[in-house]
Amino acid sequence: MLAQHFLDQMRAELGRKTLKLDDDAITALQESYWAGNVRQLKITMDKVGYVTDESAELITRRDVVMWLPKSTNIPPRVVPAESGGMALSSDLFTLPLKEATARHRDAFQHIYCKKLIEDDRNVAQAAAHAGYTLPGFEKLLVRVGLSVPSSDP
Repeated sequence: MLAQHFLDQMRAELGRKTLKLDDDAITALQESYWAGNVRQLKITMDKVGYVTDESAELITRRDVVMWLPKSTNIPPRVVPAESGGMALSSDLFTLPLKEATARHRDAFQHIYCKKLIEDDRNVAQAAAHAGYTLPGFEKLLVRVGLSVPSSDP
């Protein structure tokens, strides 16, 4: 895994003993959205390695989560339920409450905004329906990972 490779590089530069990622830490890294891609992952692993106690040999989820990207542009695995509601994936319950709440909120906003746009509304009508100004609604669309539809005639 690339994260372990970056951790090994950092560890070798500092002359520290081996640091390994446990399975939960790997899962936390895999579930994160990496907007900055490889560079962002390397920076994150460097931070984890620098702040981990020198006597530690194993990096846990707890060591990793504080350094994970805070971006919520990609909604978590929240699936629209057949009844029109939302079903939550079980991995959402492995997160701290604040993070799970933020992801759930963003996922709901993603689904809500997408539905408004799909229901034959122009962007201005969708913004008004959602209780937003047009510029505010367009920022919301971008934040929740939706593209801003082209202007209506």
